[in-house]
Amino acid sequence: MPDRSDIAIQTRAIETPEPSAKEADEIVARRAEAEEDIDLVEHVRERLDLDEQVSDVTIAASLAQIAARGDLRGRWLAAFGSPLGKHLARRGTDLDAGLNTLLALAPRQLS
Repeated sequence: MPDRSDIAIQTRAIETPEPSAKEADEIVARRAEAEEDIDLVEHVRERLDLDEQVSDVTIAASLAQIAARGDLRGRWLAAFGSPLGKHLARRGTDLDAGLNTLLALAPRQLS
């Protein structure tokens, strides 16, 4: 015999309307985009050997700042001036290698 919590869960499942096909596609697309963003942030963190002192928000904001630029010079300047670029400069490791890695990982504008 099911207990009351099982019945409550079953009742809620029945009462929740199914999304339309279009709504379901939109939900899946938003989730995939969010997962890609998280994966990219984690990938940047790993490749640049960033500690927890650098937040995911800082990494994502820096990537967005770089991605907003279309030309190579603009992307380089954006990377150098970004919060993550400034962190790499303060860290004292090979700044050129760090910025080149960041530029390679940052998304490019679509034409």
